Amino acid sequence: MKQATVKNIWNFIFPGKKKSVSKNLSPQKAVKLQKEYIKSKCNENAPYIEPYMEVAKQLFASKTEVFEAAVYYLEQIALNKKDTAEAILAILQNYAAKNSRSDEDNARLASSIAQIRKKYDL
Repeated sequence: MKQATVKNIWNFIFPGKKKSVSKNLSPQKAVKLQKEYIKSKCNENAPYIEPYMEVAKQLFASKTEVFEAAVYYLEQIALNKKDTAEAILAILQNYAAKNSRSDEDNARLASSIAQIRKKYDL
């Protein structure tokens, strides 16, 4: 019997540690593979939706904690990214005009609107 065959049988009966594929994977190759994977999972015909829109949906939550978190995150996004400030301000103002919440929630919303207006003179 050949030595390679004996080794294959031995490894079949007593499997050792499997070699990690990542040792041969460079960071550049990993980034490329991730991008290809994401691209393959995305529908190219789907319209692009700004990430803050997902947060804006949480304004309609019945729980105060979720509402407050949504207002806080929208405010932080607007304060940190000027190109989103006008759109987020419009979302918050529309919500304030068309929906009613508790006095505490309305005060938090008004405070966020004021902060965004103050920073960008809107």
